[in-house]
Amino acid sequence: MEGIVNPADSPRGDRNVILAGNGRHHFVRDFPGPLSVKSVIDGKGVWSTRHGRFEVDADSILVLNNRQNYTILIDAPQPVRTFCLFFKDRLVEQAWRCHTAATCELLDEPGGLPAAVGFFERMHPKEGPIAHLLAAMHREVVSGHATAESLDDGFLLVARALLQFRSELRRSAARVPAMRSSTRDELFRRLTKARSMIEASLDRPVSLDKIAGAACLSTYHLHRLFTQVFGETPHRYAVRRRMDRARRLLSETDMPVTMVCLESGFQSLGSFSTLFRKQTGCSPGQFRAASVRVR
Repeated sequence: MEGIVNPADSPRGDRNVILAGNGRHHFVRDFPGPLSVKSVIDGKGVWSTRHGRFEVDADSILVLNNRQNYTILIDAPQPVRTFCLFFKDRLVEQAWRCHTAATCELLDEPGGLPAAVGFFERMHPKEGPIAHLLAAMHREVVSGHATAESLDDGFLLVARALLQFRSELRRSAARVPAMRSSTRDELFRRLTKARSMIEASLDRPVSLDKIAGAACLSTYHLHRLFTQVFGETPHRYAVRRRMDRARRLLSETDMPVTMVCLESGFQSLGSFSTLFRKQTGCSPGQFRAASVRVR
């Protein structure tokens, strides 16, 4: 497969490619790229598709489907470090076929053309197996120890993790109360759009009315379906993800606790500290001190 980092030409789907960028300004309009995973190490980048506008930072990743046109904009006072994977055409589909086709079929037609694989949700929290694999690949690239073979190994592992996550999303979609599968898929698409909006707004408060409006659902309908499908209310999901961000900022940066509070979308330092102690058993300062000892 011959994985490569930062080639001279744009990814075209003929091989696995990693683009690791570092800059304050970058703009590309309407690029029909291969299936890709966008992640940001430091700072924030904005990817736009016909489905919406997605702000990606160190707490989230973005999955864009094959040949899905998108525009990327980076315009920041400080350098933004990105780490993006572009998959060779049909790689993920072939992995999906290996998981779903009968063994005899795989033996008789090892190079069979698999069906196209798309992803329900575009934006995901940066947690779990996918995030761990991206972090490992990033460390390998930064260290200078990456080889074409090791990168291809990483791409295959990420492909498997993406398919596992896709299956989990399908199971979540099955919990949407609708008789017709097309209605269920549309409702789930709207719910995931609402969840993506929450992910993009972790650093600032966002009203439930605004989230519901973006998802084209009534406030009550969104609240009921979101809770039923994802297992928690939109508010509790947002608070949990903001706490995830706060813990990361405390452990990975020297940002003052007050700034961590604001960057995590909390408006009151007192209420943030109280909630943090309730969930972790220690104050933000104590958590940071313990994180420093572990480093």
